[in-house]
Amino acid sequence: IVTESLAILDRDGTAKFSLPRLGRALGADQTAVYRHFVNKDDLVLAIAERLFEEAFSGFQVSSAWTDTLRDVALRVRRTFLLHPSAAALTSARVTSQPAEMAAADAVIGAFLAAGFPPFDAALYYRVVVDFAMLWNGGEADFMNLPDETRVAEQDGWVTAYRGADPRTHPHIDA
Repeated sequence: IVTESLAILDRDGTAKFSLPRLGRALGADQTAVYRHFVNKDDLVLAIAERLFEEAFSGFQVSSAWTDTLRDVALRVRRTFLLHPSAAALTSARVTSQPAEMAAADAVIGAFLAAGFPPFDAALYYRVVVDFAMLWNGGEADFMNLPDETRVAEQDGWVTAYRGADPRTHPHIDA
């Protein structure tokens, strides 16, 4: 069910992800999904956990804490960019499932290895992970825009910032 959900999201995006469509893709009535998931939100959390499983497949904590953090961030980014619709749907969610918990433990462990006390390690975990998840989720959401909108947005950034008046926006000009 989760695999087919990811396939629908990857192919058709969040707008076309529905339980009736999922049921048809599975060759079953949509109500069959409810035998495995309490509701659609429960399924969304399972999709989020699948993204964590994919991102952290083969993950090993490095002897250098900074390398561990870098690897975590790059894994999340790579997975979110492979599944932008699923990422946009799940990036702000907490699964509390094994793959997410293992990733959280590795990040907190990296901060502990750096010498931070436990409270600070937990706080910095939130800072790093929230930034990585939400930034990459936002980028995934951007990737879900129609091509012409995405191109116009990119061009808009370039045009607006290159055209900034140096007298009123000297930092942008620099």
